[in-house]
Amino acid sequence: MRSWRRALRVVDSTRAARVLMLGAVTGATAYGLGATPGRAGLAGLLGLLCSLGGFLLDDVLDRERDRVGGVTRNLVASGMLSPGAALGVAIGAFAVAAVAGAFLAPYSLLPMLGILALLILPALGIAGGPVARAASLGALQALYATIGGVFAGASGPALPLIAAFLFFAMTGGRVLGDVRDMPADLASRLPTIPIRYGMRFAGVFLVANELVAYGCAVAAGVSGRLGYGYLVCVLLIAVAGTGINVIFVRDPTPCRADFANRLSLGLLGGLYTLGMLLAGS
Repeated sequence: MRSWRRALRVVDSTRAARVLMLGAVTGATAYGLGATPGRAGLAGLLGLLCSLGGFLLDDVLDRERDRVGGVTRNLVASGMLSPGAALGVAIGAFAVAAVAGAFLAPYSLLPMLGILALLILPALGIAGGPVARAASLGALQALYATIGGVFAGASGPALPLIAAFLFFAMTGGRVLGDVRDMPADLASRLPTIPIRYGMRFAGVFLVANELVAYGCAVAAGVSGRLGYGYLVCVLLIAVAGTGINVIFVRDPTPCRADFANRLSLGLLGGLYTLGMLLAGS
């Protein structure tokens, strides 16, 4: 019990917010695409379980590298949790999500398996390059939205375009995390986009992916007839996101990247969730 209490005291607020945000994205996507409030809530709960399991599994798999790099937010690498305890909770969370998904929306098992695969493959030496790791982060976000779409029984272009929006947004956003973690990544010799290709390429990669993401989000609203409320939120995301990117690109330091990353998570993630809730109203 002591290890769990210590872990709860040191959990990074951003990581906790990401767990909650992934659950919110899953549930809001389901609701925006036509699910009842009850089914949307269940989808959000499954997304929450998968994100909790995913973060803990990632802590277990990355514990040696993060220990070398001094990444204190990794609960296993920092000694706050044992590998066995973290792995047990991760397996339990995924198992509960899988059993519930099998009863409530059987096809949701496919994106859940995709989430597991994207977490495990880099540990096996597959898709471990800088750009592949960025694309994996984008694909993870798209898969959470897909779980929501499955619960809604979505058809038509809206779900693929929303998934594409989240894919490109998070793929580009990986640059923020890479720059934030650059001191630790240099210590552990992890090749990331800014380390391997330089800061100028990293900035172009970020902006290009974000622009494509905004286009997909607008296309989803128009083709999926998600309503004016959703489109207003998307336009606000584009304006705010562009401003955040400009602030970062002008001074791409780890401190500035951490600030931009937190702001993107809270502001842009919240606007997306609000937009999807308005679309379902």
